[in-house]
Amino acid sequence: MRLAKKIGAQCVSFGRLVEMERLYSKFDRSRNSKIVDTTKARSYLSKLASEIEHMIIVDSHVSGICPKKFTKQVFVLRCEPSVLEKRLRHRGWNERKIEENVLAEILDICLSEAIDEYGLRMVRQLITSRSDVEHCVRFAERILSGKKTKKVSVDWLSEVALDTSSKYLRR
Repeated sequence: MRLAKKIGAQCVSFGRLVEMERLYSKFDRSRNSKIVDTTKARSYLSKLASEIEHMIIVDSHVSGICPKKFTKQVFVLRCEPSVLEKRLRHRGWNERKIEENVLAEILDICLSEAIDEYGLRMVRQLITSRSDVEHCVRFAERILSGKKTKKVSVDWLSEVALDTSSKYLRR
């Protein structure tokens, strides 16, 4: 992760960690994904964070996985639903997983869970739809260094509701 490299932190890919350390309880065949054992995962990350002297960035969509006492900032990456759908198709994701992820984005699921777990002051949104990675890294770096930045907020649900061609409205 570029942000970790730029600020001298260690980056932990939570997906790889779950795989390598077997931090899952079962496999969901219909969704083709492992179900994270959050108790095991939190415990593992607590131990890791207490043993390492420098900052760790955990790349994860699983909310509340990082113990609060070791968490300085939570960034929720946001993406316009149509852009997200195209990106996931390009990566070869199956239709069910694409729909699940796009609907979660529209309904602010990751954002809501992050705010519930860490509080509004600790959570910041980064819009990735039209920004390149370097722009997002610079913005995150400014936030981490305590520089004043504009709070970002999105309402994909309202935007999708205005898009009469959206397949996510036809149910």
